[in-house]
Amino acid sequence: MSQMPQEEQTKNMPSKVYAPLGTRGREAISIKECLKCGGENTVEVVDFSSNDETSGENILETLDYTVKCTKCEETYVVRVRSMYLEDKKEENRLVSTVFIVENNQEYWLGVL
Repeated sequence: MSQMPQEEQTKNMPSKVYAPLGTRGREAISIKECLKCGGENTVEVVDFSSNDETSGENILETLDYTVKCTKCEETYVVRVRSMYLEDKKEENRLVSTVFIVENNQEYWLGVL
């Protein structure tokens, strides 16, 4: 398994996630804009952590980006969970879900 340096992972935080709208498609949600005050391009990554869990052939990768808004000073965690089959390569990624974490509670935001 190849690992990217932490600074590379920090730069690679997704800019958008997609919320499914059933038969009406999906809506893009920018996570580079503050989810509290709505400030555009005000979110900065201040910390990053990652964790891998293996179960049989599957690998569950959890990436936690602690972000802070430069406008309202609010801090929260953007969590990306990706399931891979056999190896952590993009072509083996089955699904990626994105959550916002506050007070140890996960709130589903969308998919990548």
